[in-house]
Amino acid sequence: MNLKINEIINKRFYYLIFSLFLIESLSFLSYFFPVIREISFFALVLAVLILAIRDLKYALYLIIIELIIGSHGYIFFSDIFNFDLSIRIAMWIVVMVVWFVKYLIWLKNYLKTPIKERKVENISYFFAYFPIYLLLGFFILIASIKGAALSNDLSVWFSDFNSWLYFLILLPFIYVFRNNNIKDLIKDIITIFLAGVTWISLKTLILLFFFSHNLPVIEPLYAWSRDYLLAEITALEGGFYRIFFQSHIYTLMLVIIALFSLSDLKKISKKQAYILLSIFALSLSAILLSLSRSLWVGLILGFLFWLVYIIKRYKKNLVYYNLSRLLIISLGAVLLIVAVINIPLPGYSADFNAGKTFKDRANVGDKDEAAISS
Repeated sequence: MNLKINEIINKRFYYLIFSLFLIESLSFLSYFFPVIREISFFALVLAVLILAIRDLKYALYLIIIELIIGSHGYIFFSDIFNFDLSIRIAMWIVVMVVWFVKYLIWLKNYLKTPIKERKVENISYFFAYFPIYLLLGFFILIASIKGAALSNDLSVWFSDFNSWLYFLILLPFIYVFRNNNIKDLIKDIITIFLAGVTWISLKTLILLFFFSHNLPVIEPLYAWSRDYLLAEITALEGGFYRIFFQSHIYTLMLVIIALFSLSDLKKISKKQAYILLSIFALSLSAILLSLSRSLWVGLILGFLFWLVYIIKRYKKNLVYYNLSRLLIISLGAVLLIVAVINIPLPGYSADFNAGKTFKDRANVGDKDEAAISS
């Protein structure tokens, strides 16, 4: 399947990034004004309901966007009977209910149709790979019963159990893929994924700017990020800050995918290549700023697989070409971090040793340190 770059990075791509900025800004404001949080929560739930009824694929697009930017899923939430219902779970419930109703309607019409007039699909048409689902569900059920029996706190048990329930979202995805043009769907999903990861990377650098310059807004930003389970922002020795999102896992995915796409940049215009290389460098800078050794290990392994791939597939000159591109991108990522740190601002300046921080973070000699032992 050949997709042109202008089918992915276009006006919709930039509008989507701006929309994500507005959503995050609204979430930040809701920290100060809970009524905004409640209104936004129910407005989003209503939007998902309307979109799901109209066309399930648009609701699933919102599901994907929230998964990418929402970390734990509490970018918006509502206090319902002393329980914080996250926007992720609320959207999941709406999509699952609408999908199930649509399936029942289809099943009713299918059973009414004479056998000779039925199409090739059968009753399990919307349950592709149902035996695999059944096997997975069986083991989840056993683990859940055991967990509930041994747990002293059922809220802790449920917080793990509901993560497995979320896998059921694959059923509406199967429904959508079987009822829409595959190329258009993949094009839309790639655009959404790329825009979401680009926004996450931009947000990482924005937070770096605020915290590195010790601006007054960092206290509410930190509180909002922690209370809404969006990010972990930690002050380290040397005055540096670790800015980590659970959503950075998608940034790592993009960087590894981009590695395998470097050799294809010759096939597009210079302008398009510069845009993609900039997004690549931006995403790489976010991974560096996360100071997550797990992500770094994933990045190194991805790099090694890519290196073996290009050595076996391409001639020496093209291998050197790809490596030089990667070197330029890596330098660009570092320069982005340095540039953000050193943005001049009257009355505020960054004062820390970034080199020492990265060196300390890369040190794996302390076997008793929690992350290293993990």
